[in-house]
Amino acid sequence: MNALSLYHDLKERGVILEAQGEYLKMDAPVGVVTEEDRAALLGFKPKLLEFLSRPKAEPQTTTQILRCLTLGMYTVAIEDGELEIRGPQPLAGPLPDSIKTQRDELVSFLNEWGDGAWPPASGSTLRELRRLLGCGLSAALDVVEASQRRAG
Repeated sequence: MNALSLYHDLKERGVILEAQGEYLKMDAPVGVVTEEDRAALLGFKPKLLEFLSRPKAEPQTTTQILRCLTLGMYTVAIEDGELEIRGPQPLAGPLPDSIKTQRDELVSFLNEWGDGAWPPASGSTLRELRRLLGCGLSAALDVVEASQRRAG
């Protein structure tokens, strides 16, 4: 186990860690943090403080999220208005937070351009754009993103 995997493991169990100067503040449900966890936190405290003290990154854009999902071989379907993401392993890093932040935009984009799916369904607007432009999916995403920036 390393500092980052400890952080994500604790986060999945509802533990919130924050850096406050040289102190590591922890907010956790009763009984969730074990003595083994406490020992690991103590051992990784310098790394955790460094990680938690970094400035927060801006959430990724919808197209950045879709590129990451593609690279990770994830699929997305909108089922009953909810995003259903399937892939080879649980999502990690900043991607889950970006998806939460951009959820409504992501759902709207997938409904409009991908027929509610990623990779986009055959016959979807994005697949049609790709065919018309004679380019790959990445270039078609670039065109959509640029047009949305101009319109927005």
